Amino acid sequence: EKSVHEEQFDPTEFLPDTFNPMIEDNEFSILVPKTRVDFFMQNFDKISQLFKKYNMDFKMNQQRQMVYVSSTAKTQDPTALLIGRQFLKLLARYVDYDVAVKVFNPNVESEVIACDYCSKQETFLKRRLRFIGDNRQTLSALELLTNTQMAVYGSTVAVVGPPRGIALVQKIVKDVFAKNILPSFWIKTLMTRRELEKVPELQGQDWSTFMPKLKKGKSRRKQKEFVPKKPLEERGITDISQQCERAIDKQLEIGAVVKGRKLRM
Repeated sequence: EKSVHEEQFDPTEFLPDTFNPMIEDNEFSILVPKTRVDFFMQNFDKISQLFKKYNMDFKMNQQRQMVYVSSTAKTQDPTALLIGRQFLKLLARYVDYDVAVKVFNPNVESEVIACDYCSKQETFLKRRLRFIGDNRQTLSALELLTNTQMAVYGSTVAVVGPPRGIALVQKIVKDVFAKNILPSFWIKTLMTRRELEKVPELQGQDWSTFMPKLKKGKSRRKQKEFVPKKPLEERGITDISQQCERAIDKQLEIGAVVKGRKLRM
């Protein structure tokens, strides 16, 4: 399996040889973030030329912040429209052009994964920062180990790569954001799995003994052990009135308290 980081891809390589035009015209629209409109304006000609190779049309409405991909009279492949829509979605999610264009390769898939599992915004931001890492180190390590390329924007993670790598990234995202599992655990697991795959003697065996295990978190609040009270007879109380007797009752009996004031003895 080739790495998506090193593979050089030419989108025109997979164009069909025969001409079979589509019967119906189709169009898809994608909403673009306001901060990403300038990117589409600057690369409008580049995207249009790419779509023309697949006999598709690219349009943009700057006021509505919408981009459109539509079929033409020469469009032959219906799936090209779906791939074109996914290509625009990736660009809107801040994926680089050179990475997003790889979705036109039949061996490469893409997915936009939602990671809004946290109810509190502060918790979500901390876990997202942990997922990316300092200077993108954690994210780069996960990209190399899963053979994918990712871009984190808002509450989504855009992934480009083989289907196996995308399925793995979906599990990692859910564990990090929903179950609060550190990304370092997955990095250790994937590195261990990669080393075990190089050993022919261990193929087909159980690798659970070699894999890192999650440590159970300790609860911060220690619950006090419940100790039942002894019966009254064992505590030397034979009369219920003795149990309910208070200190102020004894002071009233001896006259030490008069009208809420203590007397000097």
